[in-house]
Amino acid sequence: MQLEGEAIQNYVAELRKLINCNFNCPSCQASTIDTHIRAQFIRGIRDNDIRERLLQQKSTVSFEEIIQIAQSVEIAKQESNQMQPNNYNVHTLRENSNEAKSNQSRYKKSNFNKFVDTNKRNKVRSLWENVFVAGRKTWIIRPMNVTRRN
Repeated sequence: MQLEGEAIQNYVAELRKLINCNFNCPSCQASTIDTHIRAQFIRGIRDNDIRERLLQQKSTVSFEEIIQIAQSVEIAKQESNQMQPNNYNVHTLRENSNEAKSNQSRYKKSNFNKFVDTNKRNKVRSLWENVFVAGRKTWIIRPMNVTRRN
């Protein structure tokens, strides 16, 4: 089985070192080593995407072609991962902004309950102001008594 972080090329080299059999096809006497090593190679690939791609290939594809396909997918994934840090920073900014919004709603509710007596909620409206303190958005409540006119 391929080790974590092991390159395809190194994995193939290790598999080839382990070959010590001389299986031949009974009817044509051709060596079946390529078939066995191909099956073991695909079975031992750690990355599911690469394994799925290799399993989609026809059985007539040679072991060398399978290696080339696996290496090209591996390189493409590495290059894609190198491009991803820019997207990661954008995602981080979104997380922080969502976190700030959830904190704001928590503060609004708790401040409202502090300033407004539960028996007088129907008679009181609050005026909200956005105040920026030390780069953070906080909320201040100013209760206002409003009498109803009938």
